[in-house]
Amino acid sequence: MKNWIAAIAAAVALCAAQPTAAREKEAVTPSGRAEMVFAYTLVGDAVTAIGSKCMDRGWMITQQTNNQVVCEIPLGMWQSALTQMMIGNSYSSPPKSFVRVSFAQTGDHTRAQTQVWAETQMAFGQMQHHQYQDDGTYNNMLGFLAEAGAQLPVGTTFNSTAYLGVDGENATWQDGRRNRYGRQVTEVLPNTFGESVGLRIGDIIGKVNNRTMNDEAGFGTLLGRQRVGANMTLTVIREGQPVTIAGVARGRPTITALLRPSDIPAGENGVAMQMMVAMYGDQNTALTEYRRAKGLPEPVQPDSEVTAVASAEATARPPETELDRIRREAAEAQARLAEAEAKAAAASGGTF
Repeated sequence: MKNWIAAIAAAVALCAAQPTAAREKEAVTPSGRAEMVFAYTLVGDAVTAIGSKCMDRGWMITQQTNNQVVCEIPLGMWQSALTQMMIGNSYSSPPKSFVRVSFAQTGDHTRAQTQVWAETQMAFGQMQHHQYQDDGTYNNMLGFLAEAGAQLPVGTTFNSTAYLGVDGENATWQDGRRNRYGRQVTEVLPNTFGESVGLRIGDIIGKVNNRTMNDEAGFGTLLGRQRVGANMTLTVIREGQPVTIAGVARGRPTITALLRPSDIPAGENGVAMQMMVAMYGDQNTALTEYRRAKGLPEPVQPDSEVTAVASAEATARPPETELDRIRREAAEAQARLAEAEAKAAAASGGTF
């Protein structure tokens, strides 16, 4: 069970935030841009969170306003040399790389969108710029925003690699005279490919699209090659017999909710919890499954009898009339006056 929680969290560990070679977007936001949401958070608090995360990463804050943060991302020697070849020449200044995070308040939430670019100054003072718009940079920026506490927008989809939706452990199975590596299913998660094709607890996944694997890393590699929407076949050892299971590969469930920061367990990634909510269908079930996986006790519920008595007393109490309110406020005022007079008398030695 712990393995699938780690896998969910890893889905948003989108590498180090440096411009990189293009690869598919791991999560596709509704706008298609590298943006996330600071749920139930004011703009000022979101700006502070991003500024702090820049400093955590060793990035220099070059500009910070009430709705924008710009940080300089250090370039390594080779990155600097390649960037200079791309946008400058031997007479231009050493290139610099920047990320700008822009914020907008939308109701209870703050929307944050990123822009990454490199620039260099040419010999006669003109500036050359290059916008990084590749999928690698996109993934990196989502990872950066998630680290700062942001969540994926509702409607975000996962359309790159296939996701089985099972938790498992290492196992072996007999292939003729050879023992081969397999992955034994210990849990099938809801709203996933595994559930849709009928995988069962105890099944040993021996092949993916008729290809075997040597270890857990090889199993992950094979899954990583399967595209969402393509046909996928699993060879499963069930009760000692090989069974072929086929279906259309699916990604992770679409993000359906933003969570209050107070509802995210301490030390957990907000995006990971969003994925659990999307998978289980509602927040309460997701949190219950989380506590079960972590071996945590269920929260203590208030005693039903005490709650019932308190509710009955509240129901039996007659509503306060306008005259009752005036009398209550007058009594409270009289009590405050007496308290103030006593303090004044104490301060003056008891004389007036």
